[in-house]
Amino acid sequence: MYIVNKHIQLESPISKLKIESNLNSVSNSEKLPVTVENFSTGTLVIPMDNTYQGSGNDFNIKAYGLAIRLLHAGVPLKWAIKTGKNKDGIDFSANAKRIKPSVTAAANRDFRAGPFIVYPGFESQALSVINSYGNNVSVYQLTQNATIQIQSDILHKPKAALLNNGGNSKIHREIYEAAGLIKNTHYVEVSSAGSLNSSSCFTFASEPHTNPNQINSSIVNQVKIFLQSGGNFLAQCEGVQAYSSASNGSLLATYNNKNGGGNSINYDNHDEPYAQFHGILKNEGGSIKDFKFNNNPGDRVAYKANNYYKAYAGKISGVTANAGGYVHYLAGHEYQSGLTGTNGKRMVLNALMRPSERPNNCNLTVCSEITNAGTIQGGKICCNSCNPAVISNTNSASGGSGGNIQYQWQYRNGTSGNWTNVSGATGLTYDPPYLTFSRQYRRAAKRTTCGNWIHSNIITFIVNSNPVSQSAVLTSCDLANGSGIGNFILSDAFPQIIVDITNMEVTFHNTLLNAQNGISPIISPFTSTSTTIFYRLQSTSTNCFQTNTITLNVGNICLENCTNGKDEDGDGLIDCDDPDCACCKAKTPTLIKVRKKE
Repeated sequence: MYIVNKHIQLESPISKLKIESNLNSVSNSEKLPVTVENFSTGTLVIPMDNTYQGSGNDFNIKAYGLAIRLLHAGVPLKWAIKTGKNKDGIDFSANAKRIKPSVTAAANRDFRAGPFIVYPGFESQALSVINSYGNNVSVYQLTQNATIQIQSDILHKPKAALLNNGGNSKIHREIYEAAGLIKNTHYVEVSSAGSLNSSSCFTFASEPHTNPNQINSSIVNQVKIFLQSGGNFLAQCEGVQAYSSASNGSLLATYNNKNGGGNSINYDNHDEPYAQFHGILKNEGGSIKDFKFNNNPGDRVAYKANNYYKAYAGKISGVTANAGGYVHYLAGHEYQSGLTGTNGKRMVLNALMRPSERPNNCNLTVCSEITNAGTIQGGKICCNSCNPAVISNTNSASGGSGGNIQYQWQYRNGTSGNWTNVSGATGLTYDPPYLTFSRQYRRAAKRTTCGNWIHSNIITFIVNSNPVSQSAVLTSCDLANGSGIGNFILSDAFPQIIVDITNMEVTFHNTLLNAQNGISPIISPFTSTSTTIFYRLQSTSTNCFQTNTITLNVGNICLENCTNGKDEDGDGLIDCDDPDCACCKAKTPTLIKVRKKE
């Protein structure tokens, strides 16, 4: 499955700041975080307000046809909707000039009603589609950099299942045709919603007027399966009652009553994608002019008195996809032309544009995910500290289509836990910094127009601690009166070297260089004058080592026997109580578990 509603991360010319919704509107539905992005001069904008996309006394609904053609041509779009805006509020202001269908001078302009922005880097590809499509659709181009709030990236290729359970498919067919959509490419007429399922290759399904007795719980259940797999859905007029009635399964909400709200329409949740129209909505008549639910799980978009709704949207429970799952309800039988009537048509098309997720085999995504993240090579085991070599690229990421492949390096300390992006590390290779602790790296990859990162193999740098050691002193008595030569049992230094010598290897050396290289060990017992020698303390599990010194002291010849209980030197002390015996008493080897080289 391909994720098509995730906000994707790009390098220049776009940068993003995630912000959360903070609405005063009455809303129960899930609010996704939006992003604030920086757009460069030359960015293309399709305005969706009556000021810049008007056509006589109406809105040029064919702007939706251009947006859908761009998506089917592999050009991703961004939906600019400002969080918490007022009715008909400004989504963004920017200095821009019109480039289609004719050219106007650059000026500061206020864009409203959810304009579409061509994904940066796709301008040339988009212009080819724009020039071919025509239909007097206005397209603007930024003449200065602008910061714009983005509600979502549109990365699916909209394709509607035009349902005909009630025999009224012409109501929505005329909307699709008016918008410039092509039958069997952008919409397909389907006799019954009962044929929908998790594998259906439609991003959206719409049901015009249909009688409640023409729908049953089995049909509604199939629509639920479609929604939970990432599709979106709209029912209009009596179709609202048909799909939300308790006897048919209460799709999203449970129907209560109809036509009790009067004639005055209010508006709410102006940043809901379904609500992106400029001006008021006609109070269209029909079997259901307005409707009321027993519960309120979604967002009211247009509403009347006594909790009656003209338009309502919400996400059903149990959605396993990363996009889609939205139900849209619209009262009124058939909206005609003119601004207020066209706004009813726009609501159907807004629901069609809402991001969706469908199986990859449907080919309804602007891009398909890369299939191979590639492989990297490196890693090292170090002692105490580490200067890692460059992690090299052995195989680049591959597979999928649409956009360019981008990379992001990540790390985690140790060998478990969450991963963190390395700021600015977006190349094929990476040169890690100097390390004093263990760390792992991996390389994430995805296509710029896709939502999912996949990851390479993991490279590990292990930094083991060196053993802790300390200097030692050994004393031996003079082997001959005045010779200055003693005989040293080097293992007698073990208790001074380290408290716990388990799994350690100790070797003794004449020079520091030999100790550091672990060569030319001294043999014990070692005969020597007073001097300093070196030892190497090495872990047998990590091979990390530390070096230190042993001071060898040769004492005077001993006048005390130290073993016969007599005071032979006349100082009043005998055997071990006599300090003279520190030099010449017989040594009893200590049992120490150690692997040693002597």
